[in-house]
Amino acid sequence: MAYLQGISDFAVQGPGAGRDLASIIAWAVPLFAAAAIGADLVLRFAEDTNVALPDALRFYPAIAVFVEIALHVVPIAGLVAVLGMPTGFDASFWQIAIPVAAVEAVVQAVYAISIGTSVFSAVHLVVFGVVQVWIFRRFGFTSMLGFRLAYCALWHVVWGVVRLELLF
Repeated sequence: MAYLQGISDFAVQGPGAGRDLASIIAWAVPLFAAAAIGADLVLRFAEDTNVALPDALRFYPAIAVFVEIALHVVPIAGLVAVLGMPTGFDASFWQIAIPVAAVEAVVQAVYAISIGTSVFSAVHLVVFGVVQVWIFRRFGFTSMLGFRLAYCALWHVVWGVVRLELLF
């Protein structure tokens, strides 16, 4: 993270977090969670998609930090070192956002239990990942992490409790 901050505008805490970020989280997180819940109802993800309570309260924050660092910060640092800092929401942004978002999408799609869940996971996570890279660039790492944690709370924890009772 220190290296990335030294060569770019990506920061631990970016400018402007607050009302704008809260508004984005308030509409985007439920939208992403609703899409995943809908896909689960139609396509049926594996039972082990969710960690049950109370372990979920330890597992998801820990995995969120790992994913953000390993699958976002490190690849972004590498791409910024090679391609330079994105100049705006233009081609230079997409040259970084798409490959970074694709990393998690491919990992999740490979481990999916069906073609349907694989395709959904890939598309869903590319879009989710692009939004996260944008949040990182605009608001900072802590905001990107907060966005993922809010999503995990709805999709993995709240829906996880419901789905384990309802579907299995």
